[in-house]
Amino acid sequence: MFRWSVTTSYRKKYNRVFTGYYRKVLEMPAGITKDRYGVSFANAGEPAWHGLGNKIAQGASTEEVLQAARLSNWNVRTVKYDALAYEEDDNYQENPIQIILNDSNQRLIIRTNPDNGNIECLGRVTGRYETFSNEQLAALANSIQEFDSGTYWDTAGAIHGNTVVFMSLKLGDEIIIDPNGANDRILAHVLLTTGHTGNMSVWAKNVGTRTVCANTHAIAMGEDSPTYKFRHLKGQVDQEHDIATALGLTRNYFKTLEEVANTLYATPMDTNVFVKFIDTLYPEPEERDLGITQSGEIRKDRTVTQWNNQRDTLVDIWNGEGKRGINTIERIQGTAWAGYNAFTEYLDWYGAKESKQQLVKASSIADATMMNDKGVSVPAKKYGLDVLKELVIS
Repeated sequence: MFRWSVTTSYRKKYNRVFTGYYRKVLEMPAGITKDRYGVSFANAGEPAWHGLGNKIAQGASTEEVLQAARLSNWNVRTVKYDALAYEEDDNYQENPIQIILNDSNQRLIIRTNPDNGNIECLGRVTGRYETFSNEQLAALANSIQEFDSGTYWDTAGAIHGNTVVFMSLKLGDEIIIDPNGANDRILAHVLLTTGHTGNMSVWAKNVGTRTVCANTHAIAMGEDSPTYKFRHLKGQVDQEHDIATALGLTRNYFKTLEEVANTLYATPMDTNVFVKFIDTLYPEPEERDLGITQSGEIRKDRTVTQWNNQRDTLVDIWNGEGKRGINTIERIQGTAWAGYNAFTEYLDWYGAKESKQQLVKASSIADATMMNDKGVSVPAKKYGLDVLKELVIS
């Protein structure tokens, strides 16, 4: 039997060291790539929650952002490769057998590390795959900034061992609910992202989540919001992409959310209406006859008990008496906007087991799912917003 490892014609031609990149980097808990040359993340404005990264000024140029985030000059490309095989008893791999793969359609995605010149492997693909460089991704961001001069760079970085890159633009306008009172703020971003592994398209997405790490990247990608994407294929990566249209959707998306939020804030809600809201979202289940136990006692239907506990928890949050001990809706109490926020707080902090991701979950307009009135699984926060609009606005 043989054991296989990869070599490349590039290695033979240039006598360069060729190794898998995961052995050369340290991935931080936030998923941000870090090695002895620095951290692959840059941000403007307030620091990210993980405290990592290189500071950029608001209004920084694309070149400055790419340099600060260590995304410049990767020279991502694909190469053909051969293979080395070893006999099963060759424990120290002293006698390699070179296998020439002349007819193989497989290629490796590689980059040149700009810090040390080493060649690093990011993924393996077929011959149809076309690379899309970090600079090309940044060019999409430039087209958005050219369309709207009020848009500026917020964050950029690499996660998962440099296999995924992201770039986030901040829209100049932000949603403010009751600026003279509650002053509740909602951020608006455009996320541009792609992978260099062969299994991720190029994405442009309108999000409410500020992308600063692998966790927030995953949350932003899960948001139910306008999205534009294309695959790493010839005819797609080399065509002109109208990302400005996606930005138009972004402004409409957040403008609509702002109008709805301000309408909900201006709409009074008492406890009775809030209970009607949550009973619409979570209808009371029918109590089932589960028979009796061996001792002759009636078996209790835990489904009904769980529904009652859930209902009590939501009402406690609405009253500012949730188990977290924090009244997060005090400034907006008595409004339909408070009712919606009580529901989303339940999803983020009460509806699942406690985890380190709860803080970043709370910044997303989509995360958990729930069953709607037709029995279909849907994004919970968006569905809750739609139900509340129909209940108190229609």
